[in-house]
Order: sequence, then C-alpha cells, then structure tokens
Amino acid sequence: MFEAGSIEDRLDLERSFMHPQASPEKALLDWLYLARSPRSTLTAPALHDLDLEELNNAKLNRLAKAMDLQQTLSAWRRNRVATV
Repeated sequence: MFEAGSIEDRLDLERSFMHPQASPEKALLDWLYLARSPRSTLTAPALHDLDLEELNNAKLNRLAKAMDLQQTLSAWRRNRVATV
C-alpha cells in the first residue's frame, strides 16, 4: 500500500526534502482508505472542507488506481464513501 504509485506522486519532494512528506493527493487517499476501514475511527473528510482546486486531479486519479481506490474516490466525490 505504501509503495503504490510513483515516488513523485506519493511524496511532496519540493516541500519536504529533508523529511519525506506525503503529497496532498496521497494524504487524501490514505485518509479515505482509513475512513473505510472497519478498524479505524476516522471518518472521511467533508467535500466542502477541502480546497479541491489545490489537488492535481491527474495525480489523484493515478494514485487512486495504483492504490485500488478508484471506487472509494468516486463514492467520496459523490458524497458517499464506500464501505468495505
């Protein structure tokens, strides 16, 4: 799971050279992954709580495919997070 997608998509290398930091797109997908897990108490973020224009849609879709989260991302975009 952690290695899904290219390193450029997963990490924000421009802002976090010394300490690897997830890209905003990867962080969102990790959040959605945890929100759908029955072992997590996290809930998915509300659409209106995020500035979606700040996200790179192509990168988000590539990572969702690599992480096998296309359906979860689609459900979240429709305001319904899929459960496991």
